[in-house]
Amino acid sequence: MKEHITHFVLNIFRKPDLSILRRWFNSLCSRMKFKNILSLKSLIVLGFVIAVIPLFLAVMYAAFGMRETSALGQTINSQVFGQTKAIRLVLQKTADIERKARLFVLLSDPALRQPYEQQS
Repeated sequence: MKEHITHFVLNIFRKPDLSILRRWFNSLCSRMKFKNILSLKSLIVLGFVIAVIPLFLAVMYAAFGMRETSALGQTINSQVFGQTKAIRLVLQKTADIERKARLFVLLSDPALRQPYEQQS
């Protein structure tokens, strides 16, 4: 029994064996490939990706804004076209009404109506 206690005490106070820890870390590194992740080439790629992501998001935001602006411009263009068509019809009707009013004024005077009736 005394031998077991001394063996236990010696095992506690002896220099720690780091070979087990080293083997565990190497197996972890080989499984997770930390060595490849921390290489210069991979860090450059990672930095490039981190820099490009905000730029990509900004381009997408601008593209959606352009699409929205284009749709708004298209609706405004169709509204302007409709209003121009309506104004053109109003001007044509006013010209017809003005022409009929002048014709009425001319034909209501008997002296001006006689040459017109003679030709017809």
